[in-house]
Amino acid sequence: MSTGSVSLHNSNPALRDYFLDDAYDEMFDAAGEVRPHYQVLLDAFQNMPEQELRRRKQSADLSFLTQGITFTVYGRNEGTERIFPYDLLPRIVTAAEWAHIEKGLTQRITALNHFLRDVYNEGKILADGKVPREIVYRPPFPA
Repeated sequence: MSTGSVSLHNSNPALRDYFLDDAYDEMFDAAGEVRPHYQVLLDAFQNMPEQELRRRKQSADLSFLTQGITFTVYGRNEGTERIFPYDLLPRIVTAAEWAHIEKGLTQRITALNHFLRDVYNEGKILADGKVPREIVYRPPFPA
Protein backbone atom coordinates (compact mmCIF):
# COMPACT_ATOMS: atom_id res chain seq x y z
CA MET A 1 0.00 0.00 0.00
CA SER A 2 1.58 3.26 -0.95
CA THR A 3 -0.13 5.65 1.45
CA GLY A 4 -3.07 5.46 3.81
CA SER A 5 -4.73 2.89 5.96
CA VAL A 6 -6.38 -0.36 5.05
CA SER A 7 -9.98 -0.88 6.10
CA LEU A 8 -10.32 -4.42 7.34
CA HIS A 9 -13.77 -5.62 8.29
CA ASN A 10 -13.86 -7.73 11.46
CA SER A 11 -10.10 -7.42 11.70
CA ASN A 12 -7.84 -8.35 14.54
CA PRO A 13 -7.32 -5.32 16.83
CA ALA A 14 -3.67 -5.36 15.78
CA LEU A 15 -4.78 -4.37 12.26
CA ARG A 16 -7.48 -1.91 13.27
CA ASP A 17 -5.19 1.11 12.87
CA TYR A 18 -3.02 -0.39 10.13
CA PHE A 19 -1.11 2.32 8.34
CA LEU A 20 1.95 2.24 6.11
CA ASP A 21 3.60 5.31 4.69
CA ASP A 22 5.37 5.26 1.32
CA ALA A 23 7.07 1.90 1.91
CA TYR A 24 6.16 -1.08 -0.28
CA ASP A 25 3.52 -3.27 1.32
CA GLU A 26 3.91 -6.97 0.57
CA MET A 27 0.46 -7.94 1.86
CA PHE A 28 -1.74 -5.19 0.39
CA ASP A 29 -1.70 -3.56 -3.03
CA ALA A 30 -1.95 0.20 -3.62
CA ALA A 31 -5.77 0.03 -3.54
CA GLY A 32 -5.69 -1.63 -0.11
CA GLU A 33 -6.71 -5.05 -1.45
CA VAL A 34 -4.97 -8.11 -0.05
CA ARG A 35 -2.61 -9.74 -2.53
CA PRO A 36 -3.95 -13.22 -3.42
CA HIS A 37 -0.98 -15.16 -2.03
CA TYR A 38 -1.45 -13.46 1.37
CA GLN A 39 -5.18 -14.16 1.77
CA VAL A 40 -4.82 -17.38 3.82
CA LEU A 41 -2.25 -15.77 6.12
CA LEU A 42 -4.42 -12.68 6.59
CA ASP A 43 -7.45 -14.84 7.39
CA ALA A 44 -5.49 -16.80 10.01
CA PHE A 45 -4.10 -13.58 11.49
CA GLN A 46 -7.51 -11.90 11.67
CA ASN A 47 -9.01 -14.93 13.41
CA MET A 48 -6.22 -15.18 15.99
CA PRO A 49 -7.12 -13.85 19.43
CA GLU A 50 -5.14 -10.75 20.35
CA GLN A 51 -3.71 -12.51 23.44
CA GLU A 52 -2.36 -15.34 21.25
CA LEU A 53 -0.73 -12.86 18.90
CA ARG A 54 0.86 -11.10 21.88
CA ARG A 55 2.05 -14.47 23.28
CA ARG A 56 3.66 -15.39 19.95
CA LYS A 57 5.42 -12.03 19.74
CA GLN A 58 6.79 -12.43 23.28
CA SER A 59 7.90 -15.99 22.51
CA ALA A 60 9.73 -14.85 19.37
CA ASP A 61 11.34 -11.94 21.30
CA LEU A 62 12.57 -14.32 24.00
CA SER A 63 13.88 -16.75 21.40
CA PHE A 64 15.85 -13.98 19.66
CA LEU A 65 17.27 -12.82 22.99
CA THR A 66 18.32 -16.28 24.22
CA GLN A 67 19.88 -17.15 20.87
CA GLY A 68 21.85 -13.90 20.85
CA ILE A 69 20.08 -12.38 17.84
CA THR A 70 20.76 -8.94 19.27
CA PHE A 71 22.73 -5.78 18.69
CA THR A 72 24.28 -3.29 21.07
CA VAL A 73 23.45 0.40 21.26
CA TYR A 74 26.24 2.41 22.80
CA GLY A 75 25.66 5.68 24.62
CA ARG A 76 22.04 5.03 25.57
CA ASN A 77 20.76 4.93 29.16
CA GLU A 78 17.92 2.46 28.62
CA GLY A 79 20.20 -0.55 28.12
CA THR A 80 22.48 -1.69 25.41
CA GLU A 81 21.31 -5.11 24.24
CA ARG A 82 18.30 -5.16 21.93
CA ILE A 83 16.81 -7.78 19.66
CA PHE A 84 16.82 -7.10 15.94
CA PRO A 85 13.54 -5.64 14.70
CA TYR A 86 11.49 -8.19 12.79
CA ASP A 87 8.05 -8.75 11.39
CA LEU A 88 6.05 -11.50 13.06
CA LEU A 89 4.26 -12.17 9.77
CA PRO A 90 6.34 -14.10 7.25
CA ARG A 91 7.29 -12.65 3.89
CA ILE A 92 5.65 -14.86 1.29
CA VAL A 93 7.69 -15.32 -1.87
CA THR A 94 5.68 -16.44 -4.87
CA ALA A 95 7.03 -18.96 -7.38
CA ALA A 96 7.55 -16.16 -9.92
CA GLU A 97 9.44 -14.01 -7.41
CA TRP A 98 11.55 -16.99 -6.34
CA ALA A 99 12.39 -17.82 -9.97
CA HIS A 100 13.74 -14.27 -10.39
CA ILE A 101 15.73 -14.45 -7.12
CA GLU A 102 17.06 -17.92 -8.00
CA LYS A 103 18.23 -16.77 -11.43
CA GLY A 104 20.19 -13.89 -9.88
CA LEU A 105 21.69 -16.08 -7.16
CA THR A 106 22.70 -18.72 -9.67
CA GLN A 107 24.38 -16.09 -11.84
CA ARG A 108 26.31 -14.63 -8.90
CA ILE A 109 27.36 -18.01 -7.48
CA THR A 110 28.55 -19.12 -10.92
CA ALA A 111 30.58 -15.92 -11.35
CA LEU A 112 32.10 -16.30 -7.87
CA ASN A 113 33.03 -19.93 -8.56
CA HIS A 114 34.71 -18.96 -11.85
CA PHE A 115 36.61 -16.18 -10.11
CA LEU A 116 37.82 -18.45 -7.31
CA ARG A 117 38.78 -21.23 -9.73
CA ASP A 118 40.83 -18.77 -11.76
CA VAL A 119 42.48 -17.06 -8.76
CA TYR A 120 43.56 -20.33 -7.18
CA ASN A 121 44.52 -22.09 -10.44
CA GLU A 122 45.49 -20.29 -13.67
CA GLY A 123 45.49 -16.79 -12.17
CA LYS A 124 44.59 -15.11 -15.47
CA ILE A 125 42.62 -12.34 -13.79
CA LEU A 126 45.67 -11.55 -11.63
CA ALA A 127 48.15 -11.78 -14.52
CA ASP A 128 45.98 -9.46 -16.61
CA GLY A 129 45.93 -6.93 -13.76
CA LYS A 130 42.13 -6.95 -13.62
CA VAL A 131 42.39 -7.70 -9.90
CA PRO A 132 45.54 -6.57 -8.06
CA ARG A 133 47.39 -9.48 -6.40
CA GLU A 134 47.67 -7.59 -3.10
CA ILE A 135 43.89 -7.52 -2.76
CA VAL A 136 43.73 -11.32 -2.99
CA TYR A 137 46.89 -12.27 -1.08
CA ARG A 138 47.32 -9.61 1.62
CA PRO A 139 46.34 -10.45 5.21
CA PRO A 140 42.74 -9.53 6.01
CA PHE A 141 43.80 -7.10 8.76
CA PRO A 142 46.87 -4.87 8.99
CA ALA A 143 49.50 -6.29 11.35
